[in-house]
Amino acid sequence: MSKVLSIAILLTLGSIPVFAQFQTGTSIYTYAGVFNRVMQGHPNSKDDYVDAGVFTGYVEAASDIGIASGKLDFPPTTTIGQVCTVVYQYMTAHPKEWNGVALNVVLNALKEAYPPTADSSPGAKKQ
Repeated sequence: MSKVLSIAILLTLGSIPVFAQFQTGTSIYTYAGVFNRVMQGHPNSKDDYVDAGVFTGYVEAASDIGIASGKLDFPPTTTIGQVCTVVYQYMTAHPKEWNGVALNVVLNALKEAYPPTADSSPGAKKQ
């Protein structure tokens, strides 16, 4: 019985899209607007907190990709709230990018605000 259950779970998990490319800038900007509203203390409903969390999670995952690839370098005191605000402001200023892949839009925003340093490239020796 446990073997059948394990196979069923694996088949179910295999059908869940997990790639960042499935999101467009437009869909992420919708969440970004909700994030901004929540941060300003004006949520419309409890669902706004969930949507703001979706945006925060997406930006955090994109940030991890940028850090791991050596494309980003955050100061040690940077908060996820600051990073999300940077992305929201960038997206507001660059609506032509919304039709692209959301990951690229988020990374463009972060690269502009937090460019890599010589020590942040992959393989750089950390002291």
